[in-house]
Amino acid sequence: SSSSSSSSSLFRRAMEGVRRVDVVLVGPNVRLDDGVERDVFHAVSSSKRDNADDDAKETETETDDTIEIRVAYRVGLYHNLREQDRKRRRDGDRADFFADTAGDDERADETSGADEEGRGGADEEGDGDRASAATAATASASPAVTDFSPDLALAFNAGVWGYEPDQWRPTMREILFEDECPLLVTGYTLAETECDEDALGEMFPASGGEGGGGFGGGDAADGGAGPREEVEWLWESEMNPFRSLDERELAFDR
Repeated sequence: SSSSSSSSSLFRRAMEGVRRVDVVLVGPNVRLDDGVERDVFHAVSSSKRDNADDDAKETETETDDTIEIRVAYRVGLYHNLREQDRKRRRDGDRADFFADTAGDDERADETSGADEEGRGGADEEGDGDRASAATAATASASPAVTDFSPDLALAFNAGVWGYEPDQWRPTMREILFEDECPLLVTGYTLAETECDEDALGEMFPASGGEGGGGFGGGDAADGGAGPREEVEWLWESEMNPFRSLDERELAFDR
């Protein structure tokens, strides 16, 4: 149809020049099958396009527009995981500094007497081993995932409206103000997304009173948004034109 053709064209323009997409799935309820390692990126095997899609196949042979996709899984609350990442990096920096200092001391000991050099060298070698172990432990946490900086955060059917503001605010604050990343929230119904929008507006005021209906916020000390924590609403609640048309019974009336 013309709609799907237009969407495909838009997607191609948006993804022009992109060679890899990294997706990190985060949440306290993430469940992994046996043998699936968390906190590391897994390559997603690409399947061949539909044989009926002749245009796509023709384009694929003319130009290499293949996009690599990697997926990682993290179990926990996003803001807690990010704080752990920052602590791990700080500890890693300290371990690297300690290793460098140990190396300088060892080189200085080389100028001393043979006995003193032997004792000093053994001591410093032991310290160096401990420093290397600390650095290796940091590296084993998959820096590619822990250093991940998102371009877009998606909260699928998050039901923000159904929680106390303090339950979602730390993660929203991490995404919007630490990652400085746009956030997209979806809901089962248009009414639910409007409730989510209201809930987010109560957490963070709209910049200049625009876009979010002039939402207000409190002081950071009171658990509300601080002076710099204003959001700009780029896209307000609306029906998703690509939504599933299958009816689903809900346990709530929104």
